[in-house]
Amino acid sequence: MWTKDAPINQSDLAGESSTVPVLHSKWLNHYTDEKLLLRRVKAEYKGFYKLKWQYYTGKLSRDEIEDHKWEPMDHKILRADLQIYLDADDALTAKRDKLAFQEMKVEFIEKVLNAINGRQWNIKGTIDWRKFTNGE
Repeated sequence: MWTKDAPINQSDLAGESSTVPVLHSKWLNHYTDEKLLLRRVKAEYKGFYKLKWQYYTGKLSRDEIEDHKWEPMDHKILRADLQIYLDADDALTAKRDKLAFQEMKVEFIEKVLNAINGRQWNIKGTIDWRKFTNGE
């Protein structure tokens, strides 16, 4: 989407200048949606992390373990080794990847908004350069 919105039509700088508020509104809406989604993904990850922490520390009941279709732990994990298990857990890694992807999307849209905010200056600079080169 940004690939389509990013170019500035050099032959219609006045028209391009008038599209800045429209672009800003469009991308601010995307930002709001993705930021809210990021909050949900973060909450989901934290809840799942807690659940996995309870699983690996032996704090889940047998019924809870069966509800999630997980294998019962047949040995106690030392507290010093707990992070190794959490880091290596495939389901937790998938949630962590989903969170990282959503964070990257929000960061990208923030950069797009910054580019849109600077767009007026780029257009003005182009107009000033044309005036200068035309001897005005």
